[in-house]
Order: sequence, then C-alpha cells, then structure tokens
Amino acid sequence: MNYLILDTSTSGTIVAVFEDGKPLKTVRDADNTKQNEHLPVIVKSVMDELAMPFKAIDKILVTKGPGSFTGIRIGLSFARGLSLSLGTEVVGIDNFDALRGNCRIDKEVLVAIDSRKGDWFMKTPTSQPVSGGVETAKSMIAGMKNPKIISYRAGRLGELLGIDMVLETSVTAFGIMNAYITLSKSADTSPAPLYIRPADVTLKSK
Repeated sequence: MNYLILDTSTSGTIVAVFEDGKPLKTVRDADNTKQNEHLPVIVKSVMDELAMPFKAIDKILVTKGPGSFTGIRIGLSFARGLSLSLGTEVVGIDNFDALRGNCRIDKEVLVAIDSRKGDWFMKTPTSQPVSGGVETAKSMIAGMKNPKIISYRAGRLGELLGIDMVLETSVTAFGIMNAYITLSKSADTSPAPLYIRPADVTLKSK
C-alpha cells in the first residue's frame, strides 16, 4: 500500500511517500512562507521523481495540529482536495501522536508542544489535549511513577517539572507513518483542524 504523507503544521513542509510502511522518498522544505504555493509543487516533484502516478496512492496521511493555524488549514485543504480528485481516503494525524511515533517509549509520557504563548499544548495517552502551564502539567503526570516528556520545543517544561528524561523531537514523516500504523483501527478519516484554543486575531480599527 502506498501512502502520501503531508505536514505543513509546524516548521516548514514535509512531503513523503511510503510503501507498506517503508520510505520511498521524503522532502523537507524549511521555508514557512507561501506553503499553499510550495506544497503542490513539492508533491508533484516527489511523484515525478518516483515515476509514480497519483492514482497509485492508496491513502493520504496529513497532520491536523496543533501548530500553525494557517499551515494546518493549508495541509488539510490540499489533502482533502487531492482525496476527492483521486477517490482516495485521507486520514488526519494529530501532532501529539506524530511526535510519539518517533519514539519507542512506554505509556508514562507527557507529550508537550511549545504554544509560543508562554505555555504548552499537552497530552498523555489517556487524556484529552489541553493548553496550560506547569500546574496543569503536574496534574497530568500525577499518577505516573516514572514520567517522561516527548517535547517539541518544550524542553523547559521538563526542567520546571524536575523530569530528567526529556526526548526532544519534531514532526517527521516517519513519526506520522508510525502513528497511523499504531492508530489505524481508530483512524480519523474526516479530519478537522485540531485547534486547542482560538486563533489570535486583531481587527484593524477603521
């Protein structure tokens, strides 16, 4: 089975094609600007390089956040459009699961993502995603005997909590693929953006 993997939700753009869980081609573009223009160009380039027709794609995996509000919408919109044109299923993967997909680790883990607002987006294997600070994090790990943190730019949280094992990572095609393999029986086949809190919008006065 061939998978097209897309991420525009965090830093830059990721496009990859995996066959039966193994990578055939991965491209990571660090440019955060004009992702709506760059994404289709990169996808076509990857498919051309593999000499693979789009109809050979069996499933599209796309990240749905949390992350950049604009980036999330770009990735989901492109994935949905391509899915409709190809008649191919699209599956949404949240970034907490994508980050966990990079690591072999037990269930006593807090996944934390820098919100860029002075706190963190956080989730454990048994909790709903939330935004909050140190006290929120403490309550989420209260029942863990040996808590660990999987971090995306959230290493300071580990320091504040006194947790030594902080695994710093980022969203990758490998992690997205692994997350899907783990979660395939409960896959989100009608993905919507995962916004943990509303966007900051400032209206200009007339």
